[in-house]
Amino acid sequence: MPFTPPFRNQFYIGDLIYGLAKDRQKYCNRVNSFTAAGAHDKQRGNPPIYIDRYLIQREIKPSNNPEYMKDVNYDTYKKDFFGHLKSESAHQYNNVATNPHRGHQCKEEQYIDICQRDVGRKCKGGLSWISTGNSPLVKDIHVHFILDNINMISLIQKKDQKSITGKELRWIFRNKNDPRVAAKIQFWDDGEPTSPPWISANGWWHRFFGDESHVWEEYEKHLQEKAQREDERYQSLAQLFNIP
Repeated sequence: MPFTPPFRNQFYIGDLIYGLAKDRQKYCNRVNSFTAAGAHDKQRGNPPIYIDRYLIQREIKPSNNPEYMKDVNYDTYKKDFFGHLKSESAHQYNNVATNPHRGHQCKEEQYIDICQRDVGRKCKGGLSWISTGNSPLVKDIHVHFILDNINMISLIQKKDQKSITGKELRWIFRNKNDPRVAAKIQFWDDGEPTSPPWISANGWWHRFFGDESHVWEEYEKHLQEKAQREDERYQSLAQLFNIP
């Protein structure tokens, strides 16, 4: 079980790698457990090793990943992923896969926040696809989440609102009690498989800056308070409109 030992101690073709871009690349180039990932990516093999390669409409430009976009195998996985976004998760991801706005618009000021939102939803949708999807294509696929160089305090407190990695990690935390999620996501730190950051006291950030477990406790409290407010709001509306 990836959240707890025995860990998934290496990358297998088909798996996805999450984390900060530079550290994902570092693992592919320098960590023996990810040797297959580096070779697979250099050959533009399918399925891709990064969720980034699955381009939504907002990201597509004429030159984007032509090796992938013209590959039949890539198209098979992309259709499966987008099918998950549009069906099981349509209410949550708002048809992010098919939004008509194109990549060049993401540089226009009025679209920056919207594009950032949609890319974040795509990446969270990828976690949902691998963890909870029913397709045979994802049955044996796992996610490897690289924790190296992530500032947990800044991430959890949302000091960087545009951090895609922050959105991804908070999604995992919110869904940590789903056994399907716990079984499919393997965390890594300093080249070794490890437990989730809200469980493990290891990691480079802890070694240099101390224990950050309190921020996860604060985030848990925030989620509980948010759920309570939503429940109270529902109860008020139910009484107002006589909903049983």
